[in-house]
Amino acid sequence: MANLGEMLGQLVANVIQSSMFCPLERAKLVLQTQAMETHRKYAGLVGTLAGLKKDDGCLGLWRGNMTELYEMLVFVPARVVISVAEGLFVAVVPMENFVGQFAHMSFSSALATLMFQPFRYARHRLYCDVAQPKEFAGVMDVLNKTCDGPQGLAGLYVGWWLRWGGMFAYRVAYSALQELIFAIVPQNETAYKAAQYLLVGLAAAATYPFELVEARLQRQATVPEADQKYTGVLDCARKTFKEEGLAGLFAGFSATLARTYTSILLGEVAMLAAA
Repeated sequence: MANLGEMLGQLVANVIQSSMFCPLERAKLVLQTQAMETHRKYAGLVGTLAGLKKDDGCLGLWRGNMTELYEMLVFVPARVVISVAEGLFVAVVPMENFVGQFAHMSFSSALATLMFQPFRYARHRLYCDVAQPKEFAGVMDVLNKTCDGPQGLAGLYVGWWLRWGGMFAYRVAYSALQELIFAIVPQNETAYKAAQYLLVGLAAAATYPFELVEARLQRQATVPEADQKYTGVLDCARKTFKEEGLAGLFAGFSATLARTYTSILLGEVAMLAAA
């Protein structure tokens, strides 16, 4: 029961956090994918938030957040399945050395990513649906139209491994940058805290193109194959860089920074309040 309580607590915390930052996430997805659109374009994070509010109303900033409800419904069963699968995996691949531990971590994260990917995909499609009238009526409409589309069920999992790989890339970038930055900063608490903030931003920047490519590939999942702009991951990255420059690979990154540092600030405030 203790583990169940921890899982439910984690679920509630995730839902609250996702709902709090939903407008920023929606603005980010719009900025990531609007180069593929033929209709109205938004300028910058503030301009995107204002434009979405004008076009879809205030509640439109939370369009797509309903996917959190679907994740809540399957969260506990999914975690049980993942725990059982992890137990079976450990029985086959012992965690006695680095290779075993890395394999276990890779298996667990990949399984979790796969199980929740359809909801993440639906959320992304609703976020970047800025057409008038809307392309999708809701979560189930996204899932149904995608499965009926040119890629079928596989369309729900477009770019999933970018999400999975991006998590590993973030950890590697974070660890490498941590060694470098902390080796050169002055030996005092203020400098270390400032370095920690810088480190989080740099690690996010190092892996952000993974997110952007994933979002663009998902955006075209319901488009007939002959009309798709990108043929794959490398083609998407190459065309984005060629047509939009390096800045194109970081479209919407300001929203990531806003969310990241707001989360850190709220965490600091909570720690001070609890002290």
